[in-house]
Amino acid sequence: MRRVLCVLALAGLLGIGASSLHAQVVEEIDDFTGDHVIESEESHEVEMDAYDGYAARMIATYAEREGEGTRWKITIEGYTVGRTSMAEADEMLFVADGERQRPYRTVGDVERHESGVLVETHEGHFKRSVYEALAEANTVRLRIGEEEFTLPNEARADMRAILDAIPAW
Repeated sequence: MRRVLCVLALAGLLGIGASSLHAQVVEEIDDFTGDHVIESEESHEVEMDAYDGYAARMIATYAEREGEGTRWKITIEGYTVGRTSMAEADEMLFVADGERQRPYRTVGDVERHESGVLVETHEGHFKRSVYEALAEANTVRLRIGEEEFTLPNEARADMRAILDAIPAW
């Protein structure tokens, strides 16, 4: 992918609040697919409430493909030395301010890097309204298999920045 637009320093450019001060997203056009993509410039740490790995990170993404519509996504990457229940899970359950939210589609993958690190990845696809609810909630907890995480406000700042960049109709 080639970067068409520069990194949006969102607090200054979009005038969003101090809670999103560290949000930075990158906007790109994919040369091959033509997808318009806005996503986290970097992954953000999430709290591991019950995970047998040693780190977990989150990436927020918006993608639009001509004629096929939009995708609002959250990707969770878990880093571990051995498989956990996250590797075999087929659903993600979010609880935002006490209200259950589920993606309409999930995609999971497991990959072992040369270093021996196992990366368990789960991607959730959402309707905009659910994505907004997760972005704006005071607290968001997540369960993938038996693994549990908390998505801190700072980790969800990129979601708010993406929402600010794509006007609601």
